[in-house]
Amino acid sequence: MRAQSVACREVWLFYNGRQPLEADVLPRFDRIVVSSSQADYFGRFAVALTARSEFVWVIDDDCLPEPRWVEHCLATERRWGGILAPRGFRVRARDFRDGSYRDVTQVGRNVHAAERARPKEIDVPLHSYFLRRAWLAHLFRHPIAVGLEGTETLPLLGSDDVELACRAWLHAGVRSFVPSCGEPGTLGASEEVDERQHASWLANPDFHRQRLQALRYEASLGWKPIRLRRPWDTPWRRLRAR
Repeated sequence: MRAQSVACREVWLFYNGRQPLEADVLPRFDRIVVSSSQADYFGRFAVALTARSEFVWVIDDDCLPEPRWVEHCLATERRWGGILAPRGFRVRARDFRDGSYRDVTQVGRNVHAAERARPKEIDVPLHSYFLRRAWLAHLFRHPIAVGLEGTETLPLLGSDDVELACRAWLHAGVRSFVPSCGEPGTLGASEEVDERQHASWLANPDFHRQRLQALRYEASLGWKPIRLRRPWDTPWRRLRAR
């Protein structure tokens, strides 16, 4: 992160691990916030809201991309705006909210970063999130960690990326993209940093079912996936028309 071609001004650590932090790790960070809840997926976004920068880059410890990633994100943001990620999910099923699906993999597919003429728009960013700091506030405008199954609202473990992207679009017309980038990289997926044993999609057997429930809840608030949007659905277009 320090070696990015566009350097990060500060590097913060939000730590909710089970083991105590080792002393030789601490000097590497400009700020450290420790959470006592191992299931806390949302506290890092609240902490990021206190940053002084215009942009923030929220990443997991197993999702460090190649050293030009911030540069790619800034270039994409200047032209397209949006929440940027090296990978994303796009809803394909038009009836995802009311259909008899039990797994999010049945209603869409993943999109990866690659060299292309233009960025690829996605519904949900995955792995890391590069965005304007002010947009994080939209995440907390509705209850967090909740999903919908039928008419019942259920508590969820995670799905913070779903809520972040859906609510930013719902309230501010913020779209999400995978930038054009030949090699975004994911250091944590290599043998060098083998932390995937703690990944949510491995540790939580209901991970994909709960993500579908999260999408259904966001749809109940008024969010629409790309496949169902029309130009007049985008909030900033409605505001401009007034």
